[in-house]
Amino acid sequence: MINLLRLQVDNWLFIIFEEYYEVFKEAKRVDKNKCFESFAYWHHEIIDANSRFWSIHNLELDKNNLPDSEMIFECFRNIGDIIEGLNKSYLKNLLCQLKIVNGTAQAFQDIGNIDLGEIVNQLIKLSKFQELFSPPPLKISINQWRNIAYHHDFKLVNDVIFLWYGKGKKRVELMIPKKDILQIAGTIFNCFKLQKLAYTLFFVDNIEAINKFLPNLDDSLRFESLFINIASGIASQGFEIINLEQNPGEAKLIVKDLTDLNSNERCIHASQFLYSLWLMTKAKKLIVEYRENDGVPKVLFKINSDICEQIYRGGIEFPDMGEKMDIITLKGSENELRRD
Repeated sequence: MINLLRLQVDNWLFIIFEEYYEVFKEAKRVDKNKCFESFAYWHHEIIDANSRFWSIHNLELDKNNLPDSEMIFECFRNIGDIIEGLNKSYLKNLLCQLKIVNGTAQAFQDIGNIDLGEIVNQLIKLSKFQELFSPPPLKISINQWRNIAYHHDFKLVNDVIFLWYGKGKKRVELMIPKKDILQIAGTIFNCFKLQKLAYTLFFVDNIEAINKFLPNLDDSLRFESLFINIASGIASQGFEIINLEQNPGEAKLIVKDLTDLNSNERCIHASQFLYSLWLMTKAKKLIVEYRENDGVPKVLFKINSDICEQIYRGGIEFPDMGEKMDIITLKGSENELRRD
């Protein structure tokens, strides 16, 4: 997936992603019911966080065109919003999973009452990936970054940013070059995206089991919850959902590529969304339309639900889906893609 490939560019982030996802798998092995129950318990907060993600993303300003003082203010505003508004719910769920793994499972509501600083402290003690919570280069804990941003404990002097955190005798003052704040904000955002991606992948892979712990959701809310999780996963891979059309017999998902990568490879990548579409709709016939980044339709992928059901039950391996689907080329040479 595109986000995994991007994580590989920052080797330390990719290593953490693997370790982070392994926590979920180990918690499932130790106590799968408690693991799934935790995902269900934090689900509504995660949904709210995903909604805030789009609000923050849509209101984002191009910092390259801002005066220095406004650029720095926007960077710190983003840092605070990411950590408190987006990341906090994922951290709570992760702490629950780590406690399941080490045999100290705690009531979810009790973890919900812990403040961010203590959550981060416990995660640093329990996990093998402390850098996620105190990212380079300064290795300031993310709760302190949140405090710096929210309390406006920063000041620009010439081309140097002074910032402060802590209280009393533990008060710390640091100086960083003005140009570094963009990279720091980007690193904190990538740390959030890592957690969001790991959460979404595990949630989608175990959606039926997790749904059993969401008995009070009616069908419309259940669909909305699943749609938001899957849509977030699709967006994290560099695609935009243009439309979702469905009736009892057929569901069609239209996606637009947001990257400049090879469109032949990217449209094959998009074909995997047939399975996600089946998870969402359970329609008899599934269709994914891939559009290039200029909005022009390039290819249709079609598959019947029985293939997806066999994948779900383990009768067919996921990579084999490519041999079972129909491919209809809408643009370009038919030789570019395999066509059944």
